[in-house]
Amino acid sequence: MRPSTLTDKFHNIVRSGLVDAFLPLTPTLSPRERENHRPPLIGRALSCLAVLPLVFVASGCVYALHMSSEPTDVKLKIEASQPEQHKVRVALEQPVDYPVAPDGRVEFTVPRFSNGCDVYVFGVVKARDGSAEGVRVVEVRRAGRVLRKLSVSEIAKLPTDAAGYRIVRI
Repeated sequence: MRPSTLTDKFHNIVRSGLVDAFLPLTPTLSPRERENHRPPLIGRALSCLAVLPLVFVASGCVYALHMSSEPTDVKLKIEASQPEQHKVRVALEQPVDYPVAPDGRVEFTVPRFSNGCDVYVFGVVKARDGSAEGVRVVEVRRAGRVLRKLSVSEIAKLPTDAAGYRIVRI
């Protein structure tokens, strides 16, 4: 007894595997021709492009932890009419005030601290900078009021005098 053509088609599907998932059964191709036939390059490229948005959606946000900053020695020169009335505060968990000398000079150390993580959207686009150098932790104060807030990176960009003190004009 000869099996039906439907059974033949089923056997061909099983034999050819995934090829028939991409290519429907056609009476013009023999089973051997179907096995050797590959989907066109454009079809494979389109299927890869269709999967690409899924990869981006699945990746989400990435958090990259920064190491804490190194302790930084700072030398400032406050240029004001009465510099001795000013104080410099390092405003971290335990704020510390440093008095300013009558010539406007003050030396202090910004201790090691951490600001958190960098945040990357889809692992590529940086959405937040978690480096500690950009955090304004140094405050120049007078009579309890904050006149200027500076970060370690901003202090590094200030002009210097002959003695190596960074000049802050108030």
